[in-house]
Amino acid sequence: MTTDLALLRLTHWLSPVFPVGGYAYSGGLDAAIAGGKVGDEASLFDWLRHTLTAGSGRVDAVLLTSAMSPDADLIDLADWARALAGSAERWQETWEQGQAFARALSDMGEIDLH
Repeated sequence: MTTDLALLRLTHWLSPVFPVGGYAYSGGLDAAIAGGKVGDEASLFDWLRHTLTAGSGRVDAVLLTSAMSPDADLIDLADWARALAGSAERWQETWEQGQAFARALSDMGEIDLH
């Protein structure tokens, strides 16, 4: 059964203004579209499949599931995330996205940053 709070939370998470869904963190999809590599459903599917199986999406999924483990060592995971970022720009994107995500959750009353 979905509560009003759960529905509101889901609506926030799926919003394009939420830090993990916004244009600023497209993972290069905007460039793939502009460059003509993604222009229809099939090419978008291929781009997403590659990102989730061999690209940054896979790394993000592994880090997220590792961080959700009850015995996760978040300091070691942060070091691992930094090492897996392929460039300074990728690390900056990852860091800024994480900070924006934490602020959004804090604003929603989900976590306490203080």
